[in-house]
Amino acid sequence: MFRFLEGEPLLYNGWIWIVKGVQHPDGYVVAYPRYCVECIPPRKLFRMESLRKIKYYRWDCIGLELPVVPKKDVKPFFIKSRSRVMEFMDLIIDLSGIDRDDVLLTGSLLIGYDPIYSDIDLVFYGESIVNRVYDVLRYLRESGVTSSLGPSGLLIEYDKHRDLSFDQYIMLRRNSLLQGYYMKKYRYTIRLVPYDHGYNECIDRVVWSDYRDLTIKVIEPIKPYTTPALYRVKIIDSSLDKDLAYMVSFRIRYTELDTGVLLHGVFRIEKHLRDENYYIIPDHSSVKIFGYSS
Repeated sequence: MFRFLEGEPLLYNGWIWIVKGVQHPDGYVVAYPRYCVECIPPRKLFRMESLRKIKYYRWDCIGLELPVVPKKDVKPFFIKSRSRVMEFMDLIIDLSGIDRDDVLLTGSLLIGYDPIYSDIDLVFYGESIVNRVYDVLRYLRESGVTSSLGPSGLLIEYDKHRDLSFDQYIMLRRNSLLQGYYMKKYRYTIRLVPYDHGYNECIDRVVWSDYRDLTIKVIEPIKPYTTPALYRVKIIDSSLDKDLAYMVSFRIRYTELDTGVLLHGVFRIEKHLRDENYYIIPDHSSVKIFGYSS
């Protein structure tokens, strides 16, 4: 019934919570409150409302405080989608040959927003699924069924990323297949999560972490269009004992980065029990693109 994976909507205490990540503390689910369904009319939560409702759990597995809800008290949340949403979803399902159970609707359409004014937010799950769906997204773009966000769509999405300049946001997202327009009218955002289910245990322990101001260069996009996205990167002018690392991000804006992209900002740096590599995460503060390097 539940996946407990990134992007999954859960109902808890009259609010819709969106699952974050892959691993969760025993008995809890890491999730953020997004929408109030008991409100009349249902609506998106204000930031201060969300902060008052969040219960934080300090998890030694990753060395962070996380917003959690009790696993035993959550319920699944589904709605009957509008016709255009189902049309777009069914098109991807049919072309990729996947099952309907492999995709969930999320985002503000859960509370009845009109797809003309809000994103069609879809999440696809499964290691064997994500490559097929991305190939379909490429085909739909090349055939003209979908189109890039363009200046107007980028400006709408940019409102969620005001820590960047508009030019920086354009550099990050202008060529995205994960975001765009369906039939030149309906904005969409798609996440591709290469897991079938989440874990209620520590499966990837962090043994050391720090925050550093770094400049990095993408040298190999390994899984650039999945959530999490994974890149091999070169760390430039660093005091670390290695100049090569992996960058991992759960944020859509850091997907689909090309080789040669330069990023600068404060990154969280981690070492994991499983190996000796550095893993750097741009998701906890403002990390900006500032160009390309050959």
